[in-house]
Amino acid sequence: KSLLQRLQNRYNISIAETGYQDYWQRAEIGLAAVCHSFNGTDEIVQKIINFIEQDGQLEVINYSADTY
Repeated sequence: KSLLQRLQNRYNISIAETGYQDYWQRAEIGLAAVCHSFNGTDEIVQKIINFIEQDGQLEVINYSADTY
């Protein structure tokens, strides 16, 4: 939970654990960010992925990003 709170505070995003709540070694996280441009959204997503990987608590196995 602390990682989710740090991401929310640092990047001003909405974030929640959306899957695998019954597993203690796996998590699915969903997030939403609003930006003024498509490139801005991609940049924020990449910063979030880098932050998670550098934190060392989790390993990012897969992610997808939809831009509207």
